[in-house]
Amino acid sequence: GAMGSGTARYHTQMLRVREFIRFHQIPNPLRQRLEEYFQHAWTYTNGIDMNSVLKGFPECLQADICLHLNRNLLNNCSAFEAASPGCLRALSLKFKTTHAPPGDILVHKGDVLTYLYFIARGSIEILKDDVVMAILGKDDIFGENPCIHSTLGKSNSNVKALTYCDLHKIHRDDLLDVLDLFPEFYDSFVNSLEITYNMRDEEQ
Repeated sequence: GAMGSGTARYHTQMLRVREFIRFHQIPNPLRQRLEEYFQHAWTYTNGIDMNSVLKGFPECLQADICLHLNRNLLNNCSAFEAASPGCLRALSLKFKTTHAPPGDILVHKGDVLTYLYFIARGSIEILKDDVVMAILGKDDIFGENPCIHSTLGKSNSNVKALTYCDLHKIHRDDLLDVLDLFPEFYDSFVNSLEITYNMRDEEQ
């Protein structure tokens, strides 16, 4: 039955993860995080890697699937209100969905801020030198606004998942590319993008 094939596939994948761990001599607690992430991701997706599935479809169909996957974000976030259907399709192709288990550090202090993150589910904490600066949840946005800074910023804090989290992230270059293609959307985006926590380290 369907369940049987799923379990066999799960075990094969898990063996691959363990071989990877053994081959690279990955120590605990990193090893444990890898195994836990794999188990969580599997229950979440049933072993289906969306990105590799999507690549098998023509781009027009990919755009429609991505629109569906990102619909809540694109419909509910005020930054995207003025976007045309074409612009929303272009944006949705650039968004990646990412999952994080509790305790996972999504961004380390000093990391380059290449992504803008939108929280779809769960809560995260922002830590500066072990002090909790903020706790963010559904619909919050963190990172930096790439339209304002011509240079790449570095993170001023650690971002840690408190619960299982689903996030949408977009690479700054991808975001800027779409804004270049849709200049009529640029101003409204820049003015209505409310970043809950700006992570740019201004001291650099």
